[in-house]
Amino acid sequence: MFTAINSLGQKICLMSYDYNEIKGFKDLKWFCPACHARLILKNGIIKQPHFAHTTLETCQAYSENESELHHDLKCQLAKWFQQQNYNCQIEYYLIELKQIPDLLINHHLAIEIQCSPLSIQRFNTRTKNYLDHGYQVIWLLGEKMQIKSRLTSLQLAMCAFSINSGVFLWQINQKQLELIEMIHVDLERSISYQKKTFAFFQGNIINHLRLPYRIHSNSLSGNVDWTMTSLIVRKGLYYANQQWMCLHPFAIKRG
Repeated sequence: MFTAINSLGQKICLMSYDYNEIKGFKDLKWFCPACHARLILKNGIIKQPHFAHTTLETCQAYSENESELHHDLKCQLAKWFQQQNYNCQIEYYLIELKQIPDLLINHHLAIEIQCSPLSIQRFNTRTKNYLDHGYQVIWLLGEKMQIKSRLTSLQLAMCAFSINSGVFLWQINQKQLELIEMIHVDLERSISYQKKTFAFFQGNIINHLRLPYRIHSNSLSGNVDWTMTSLIVRKGLYYANQQWMCLHPFAIKRG
């Protein structure tokens, strides 16, 4: 984590300071904004400076130890939003939700980067909590969690639906955002999809994230006719297909 409160009552984000400035923080005590437990300031040479809990057992807001890749992706996205003058708060503790999104954009859009396994129950709980309190949320799948030849239960849960992009989800790697859209699952559970990529710092990031809800043309590669996607989803819902029924409530809210 990059954000903490010091013994002087000041809330700081390490991304706003250089290495030498952070060295001067060693003499201060640091605390988690959520659980108020003591934090350790780690300011080594190889890894990015960050704070760490001694244990996560008593912290409800943080549920996982973040990898270096997770830190890097969070930094890249934050810089992209800030470069374009969006209000971007890193690890802002939402008291009413008792949750800390990776990024909070313009006070209402939560960005969550998922680089490690997450239970469906926890995903559903966190997502519903955002939506019930009036926040939008976008989940980005890190490299180890991304689509391969089959959809995992978590990937399916993270899908949304729009008329323009069909069933879609977002991925992220060290170079770009990826929109995986027009996802089609055949009878053997193999998948076909279309991918659009957006290199970091190229174009307006909010416009990219809004793309599934903007009118645009699609040309799905492979043997799947993308114009049938909407029909497939509607039929799946009509016949109460479990695959689409579990997706439906979140797709409607997020659409």
